[in-house]
Amino acid sequence: MQMVEIGGLFVTKHLQMHLKFLITPYGIIGPFTQNIGTIRAADAAQVQFSPDGMKFAYYGLIEDLDIFSFNRCTGMLSNPESIIINDSATAVGVAFSPNSQFFVCFVHQLCLPV
Repeated sequence: MQMVEIGGLFVTKHLQMHLKFLITPYGIIGPFTQNIGTIRAADAAQVQFSPDGMKFAYYGLIEDLDIFSFNRCTGMLSNPESIIINDSATAVGVAFSPNSQFFVCFVHQLCLPV
């Protein structure tokens, strides 16, 4: 399970359920759960928060790309957008631009000699 930190909030992704933990000076609160987005099989993926903390992206090998709005005060994801990327990738990656206005997907395809 992959874990990501943003402003003291840790988010993990497993299937469709997002487990969320609030990190405070007094300890860890949670987990809190939220079911949103694509139902996923076990998947190799990368997740990324935008630098402004307003978006969360999940790009997986099997079910492709999900982008959500993210509320940093409540930790809630909303407005899921699923984007099918027609590829035969063996590795994927995601990145937001420093100003959070652009998003890039990286796709690696394994090329074997004939």
